[in-house]
Amino acid sequence: ERDVYRLKVGIRTVSWTEKQFLINNKPFYFRGFGRHEDFDVRGKGIDNVMLVKDHNLIKWVGANSYRTSHYPYAEEIMDLTDRLGIVIIDEAPAVAIDGFGPGLKANHKQQIKELIQRDKNRASVVMWSVSNEPQSGKAEAEPYFRDVISYTRELDSKHKRPITLVTNAGTGDKSAPYVDIVSFNRYFS
Repeated sequence: ERDVYRLKVGIRTVSWTEKQFLINNKPFYFRGFGRHEDFDVRGKGIDNVMLVKDHNLIKWVGANSYRTSHYPYAEEIMDLTDRLGIVIIDEAPAVAIDGFGPGLKANHKQQIKELIQRDKNRASVVMWSVSNEPQSGKAEAEPYFRDVISYTRELDSKHKRPITLVTNAGTGDKSAPYVDIVSFNRYFS
């Protein structure tokens, strides 16, 4: 006897210009959120009814995408986004990082490797986010992110998804020259 693992895949192309993001050669405008994978009653535990309700609400408000803020989501959630056609910016667990030492970089690269290995065949994943609001205005952030982003490109060399990083460093950001798309958080109250 042998084990069988079935994996549904979708086929689509992703490309971009200086002014447009394209899915299957058609302009795509991201309307979505930085979402978190928890619920007020259940926490981070998987609740399929709440997942379906939450994703139906996402579609109901006219959203078509979200970023997995700030860590890889459960496979059940990713399966649902594949089925519903919700576009995902898949984010590595690297929030507000600072210090940029070799130990942190090795761990960061390992997390990105695991993320890409797991989600590389998902039709919903159109972009990799390597970090959320790191201290990327610091001088030592430049060589750190140059290396991390280059490594991410190597890991996804077959699919060539764009790479982003969500910055809060403004014009002093040292990572911006290395990403394909610069992203910012906007907070509303």
